[in-house]
Amino acid sequence: MNILKFSSKLLAIALFTSFSTAYAGPIGGNASTPISFVVPSSPGASSDVIARILGKAVTKTAGNPVIVENHPGANGIVGTQYVLNRKADGLTLLTTTSSVIVFNKFVFKKLPYDPQMDFEPLMVFARGTMMLGISPKLPYSTLPKLIEDAKKHPTKLNFGYATATQQLVGEIFQTISNTKFTFIAYKTNAAMLQAVITGEIDAAVSDPAGFASFIKSKKVNAVAVTAPKRLTGYPDTPTMTEQGIDFSMQTINGVFAKKGTPRTTRGALINVLKKSVTAPELRAYDESNAMDDFAIFGDEAQHYVEKMVNTTAHLVKKSGFQPTM
Repeated sequence: MNILKFSSKLLAIALFTSFSTAYAGPIGGNASTPISFVVPSSPGASSDVIARILGKAVTKTAGNPVIVENHPGANGIVGTQYVLNRKADGLTLLTTTSSVIVFNKFVFKKLPYDPQMDFEPLMVFARGTMMLGISPKLPYSTLPKLIEDAKKHPTKLNFGYATATQQLVGEIFQTISNTKFTFIAYKTNAAMLQAVITGEIDAAVSDPAGFASFIKSKKVNAVAVTAPKRLTGYPDTPTMTEQGIDFSMQTINGVFAKKGTPRTTRGALINVLKKSVTAPELRAYDESNAMDDFAIFGDEAQHYVEKMVNTTAHLVKKSGFQPTM
């Protein structure tokens, strides 16, 4: 009888453990407690779209309503500081890209936040690349011709950017290709892309999602990608490397909590994100926008970000680029 009772207890414990591991309950102990995804970019940007798709998946998984808050400005610094000034309770999360977490520290002489000390990644996902697009107003549509023109006419060609990633890629490309562009800053990616179309600027880099519709309508000419190999969706667009520019760089999206968030809360959030990131809508968006079906969590995500920082530091040193702001 005692053996039967003991076995029953073991079975109950096993069932409870299995259930609690599989079930992603509400964050904050209450399904009515809202979670804020703070996106330091404008509505409609790729990172914003991803945050909204993920937010809906999180609500389905945990029950908590997810509010996406856009706080664009200053290469993502405005939105990042907003999260930094909130409580470390796991209810206000920074949902952003490598521009804010990795590349800003190489563009700005002094940041008002420390990406690695002030935040910790819950999830890194949707790995992508950058694409170099040029205006259809130019009399050519290839990278070699762009480089040739920029060498013959230093500072004549304008290169636009709206994020730290875009500026850094542009600056490194300029150094490695031994060219000289005039760099022009834009407040939003949408404004920068429109400037490429109209010929206000001659070149810019963006994620493929930003350029996609304009490439299809031939309003922008894609001349290179920073990926290690050609993208499946853009087989006719060569990599930088195969065109003689020894430069490869990838980007990430991520969900970050303010440092000091309770360990149990972080664990609960990671559990929810693990389930939410498999949402078919998110995978479909990633695939259609040349992003990898890729997701890592917690400590593994932390190590990945650290590796990106070290790789970028090597690229920056190799190019000789110096912070300009």
